Amino acid sequence: MFSGGDGIIYLITRSVPASLPTGIGPGMGGQPASGGDLMWARHVGRDDGSFKWKGPLKKVGTGWGRLNHVFSSGGGIIYAITSVVPASLPTGIGPGFTGNPASGGDLMWARHTGWANGSFNWEGPLRRVGTGWGKLLQVFSGD
Repeated sequence: MFSGGDGIIYLITRSVPASLPTGIGPGMGGQPASGGDLMWARHVGRDDGSFKWKGPLKKVGTGWGRLNHVFSSGGGIIYAITSVVPASLPTGIGPGFTGNPASGGDLMWARHTGWANGSFNWEGPLRRVGTGWGKLLQVFSGD
């Protein structure tokens, strides 16, 4: 959960991994992955502490569950840091077993053009604007 400024609160739903089907009995076919949705709410009662909200919680994005340290600088600008994936060692057995370099820790930028009304509108995809951010404990933006 983080502030988008002007009474706007963003939330990311918990990611739930897919379950494998067991094939035994009704309802045992497994479940697809879910979660990672970016949700939007506006607290219009923020100035006086009243219980006033603009409409229900709205889904404004998907795929946010794989990102760490998501925060906003206001005006629809959202930053996120990609998860760090350590390097894997090569096994040297067969094609495709050469190992992988470390990845992640990139600072990403997005503009939610629907920030004022909670619409599902964005300016293009996430953009990488920095590297080496993955080892930071906490990250936030000032105005």
